[in-house]
Amino acid sequence: MLSIIRATVLIAATGMLFACKPAPEPEQIVEEDPVEETDSTGSANLIEACTIKMAAPEANEWTTYWDASAVPMNGEGPSSARSSYWATEEERKRFVGSATIVPLSIRCTSDGPPSVSVSISAAGSARRDIPMASAEYSVIGKGDGPVPPGQFAAAKVTLDQRQFTVTRGTLDIDNFDASGVRGRFRLDGQEDGEGGEEFELEGTFDLPCRGGPNEGACEANRTVAE
Repeated sequence: MLSIIRATVLIAATGMLFACKPAPEPEQIVEEDPVEETDSTGSANLIEACTIKMAAPEANEWTTYWDASAVPMNGEGPSSARSSYWATEEERKRFVGSATIVPLSIRCTSDGPPSVSVSISAAGSARRDIPMASAEYSVIGKGDGPVPPGQFAAAKVTLDQRQFTVTRGTLDIDNFDASGVRGRFRLDGQEDGEGGEEFELEGTFDLPCRGGPNEGACEANRTVAE
């Protein structure tokens, strides 16, 4: 009888110990900081600038960026636009006869992979030939001699280590003012070297006037929200 009583007391005491044991604290959940969007440059201050779609010699697509954190003197790479309309009169006089200021030039590049570079410029035109307005222009290759007024010339399009000479193209400007330029382009051509393939690509661009060197007449600069 005494053994039964002792066993009963032991079971009761054991139960009380378990009942009094504090419940484990809930596991803390650590929230991670949101990851900012970057491209291959590693910069988080990026705004979409161009889209490029290549149909030949291989199908591929790219989105290129304008870098709001870039130092103006070094450009707004990897994609940017320049225009003599964005320069003040004093800035234009400083570079009279120089290729530094042209009515409009557009550059869309991406590190890829594969890397790609498209550059189009109205290097042979005065501002009267390329008004600051919506319009459609012909594009030729830079190797075709002097660029006629009112036309654009495309530098060699690069795809990694491959180079393509533009033979024909079009540039459509949908909006062009003191804040930036927006539009579309289409380029066709031939790969350099024996047995080179034909290429076809098209793209869009939406590039701001930054207000850097030779852009003192910008009315607005696009910025990245904090």
